[in-house]
Amino acid sequence: MLSVRVVGGLALEVDGAERAVPPGRPARLALAWLALHPGLHARSRVAGALWPDVREDSARASLRNALTAARRALGDDGARHLVATRDRVGLGPAEEVEVDVRRAAALAASGRYPEAAALLDGDLLPGLDADWVHDAREGHRAARAEVLAAEAAAAEAAGDAAEAIRATRALVALDPLAEASHRELIRRLTVAGDRAAARAAYDRLRDLLRDRLGVAPTRETRALLEAPTPPATDAGAGGGPGLPEPLRRRPRSPLVAREREQAALRRAGAEGAEGGPRGGGDGFAPRAWGRRRCPPASSAGRGRRAPQAGEGSPKGRSGRRKVAPRSRRSSAAQRTDSPRQAPAADPSRSSSRCARH
Repeated sequence: MLSVRVVGGLALEVDGAERAVPPGRPARLALAWLALHPGLHARSRVAGALWPDVREDSARASLRNALTAARRALGDDGARHLVATRDRVGLGPAEEVEVDVRRAAALAASGRYPEAAALLDGDLLPGLDADWVHDAREGHRAARAEVLAAEAAAAEAAGDAAEAIRATRALVALDPLAEASHRELIRRLTVAGDRAAARAAYDRLRDLLRDRLGVAPTRETRALLEAPTPPATDAGAGGGPGLPEPLRRRPRSPLVAREREQAALRRAGAEGAEGGPRGGGDGFAPRAWGRRRCPPASSAGRGRRAPQAGEGSPKGRSGRRKVAPRSRRSSAAQRTDSPRQAPAADPSRSSSRCARH
């Protein structure tokens, strides 16, 4: 079994035992290129990729020398994994060769993002310089960014805000000028309730864009700090835990724990719509209800007949007004069954008040 590591530096293992990499730069470049390109390839293609500015016959001669040095480094047990024919060259067989970046891609495809991110953590082939190496490094950064973004989204969907923030910070560190990554970090920090950290992340982004590019953050990024509550996504859509349900509910009325007062206000509003308070209420009456309407001119009082000329008050011999006797039971029943009546208005006071109005 041949294991090749290209992240963090070229390293070789044969059947679990570490082997020293070839001392020469051409042999290291040849092994790295073959590890990143599985299968068998034409010698002319490999030679042209490793020595693009050299004549084909010279490039093929350089490739032949590099493969010899690589086979020597692999030893007798590992030499069988370096397949070289007259026209083709590569690492094989495929089931006996493992490369860290290819293993990470398989883990990410199965949803095992933390393991894939761990394998991709580092620079690709540091210390080696070639045109194809620079292109491979760009592809490595893009693949690593995709894995970190997927890891953060999966953690947020599972309710693990701390892990989602950690993965997003790693994504920001991978490409400091990517505003979308900063925006995700600010949003997740705000959803987690850490507005101070969200503000600090925004300030770092603002200073970075101003110093490096001479621009300001976009309106979409600024809106995350201006909004009272950030747009938190649901589980499975990048949304994670937000505020608890009781804190998200708003009270229906500003009077909290004032049920009697609320009932009185509602009853008062209903009575006001009908023209005034009803008799037998609980004593709640707005000031406007104290203004009584003037009685019509034909009535001197409510429920009372004015004495006519020549009529006197019925009095007895003692000069006192006679009052019909009432039984004790009927009086008590009247007090119990009949609602309390408001005292009759004084006609003189009512007329004087009406005159003022």
